[in-house]
Amino acid sequence: INICQKNKIEIVLSSYCFYLHDKVKNSKINQIYEKIVLQENEVIKKLAEKNNLPFVDCNSKIPKNVDYFVDTVHLTPKGMKFIANEISNYLTTN
Repeated sequence: INICQKNKIEIVLSSYCFYLHDKVKNSKINQIYEKIVLQENEVIKKLAEKNNLPFVDCNSKIPKNVDYFVDTVHLTPKGMKFIANEISNYLTTN
């Protein structure tokens, strides 16, 4: 953040998107992963607030289903387009 700000590079922070498919949602390791990602997303949000930066909460906006996720963390083309649109919409309306 400091390097970007010093170089006058605009920053937009976003939450990390994930989806626990039915096959993995009851897995202990994936539940731990979910907890860690949610904590990371809170850190990102707090960094945005602390540094007066825009924050787009893509994780809470993206539909959690197989149309948008190939697996737990990889997006389908539809998912990629969704995220790109969310960030683009933010940039063009703020």
